[in-house]
Amino acid sequence: MQIYFVAAFALLALLFALGKRSIILKQSPGTKKMQEIADLIHQGALAFLRKQYEFLSIFIGAAFIVIWLAIDSATAFAFVFGAILSALAGNIGMRTATRANVRTTAGCQKSLNAGFKIAFNSGTVVGMSNNYLWIWIGSEQHCFICEGGRRHLHQGCRCRR
Repeated sequence: MQIYFVAAFALLALLFALGKRSIILKQSPGTKKMQEIADLIHQGALAFLRKQYEFLSIFIGAAFIVIWLAIDSATAFAFVFGAILSALAGNIGMRTATRANVRTTAGCQKSLNAGFKIAFNSGTVVGMSNNYLWIWIGSEQHCFICEGGRRHLHQGCRCRR
């Protein structure tokens, strides 16, 4: 039963982050020149992430095999699941930050307060998205490892044997 509360709060964090993200994207992206520069930065950031994920996928694959052989399959799959959600968190953060930066700059042209609001909303999206994913990882990993036949992680665990 506890796991459902955790999942519900994780989902609320995600919905809150999506709401904040829509507020950010409704803000003015500034002048045409600002938008061109921001788009180049965004494209460069995503290219960086693609390269990073290519390298990490090799490492994750190798670690998966080592963990499977050294520990067990449940732990290996839990590792991959965590790595995928971690990459998703990084992707959400990069996409939000690169879209919010130009809007923060445009907001600061109106007033410092307007720019701060956009910047703080951007940080909130990244933070809440990470919280959502890490809460989800924690709850899912807990059950996944329990289901894999591992020892109870705490007294509240209701693993099926």
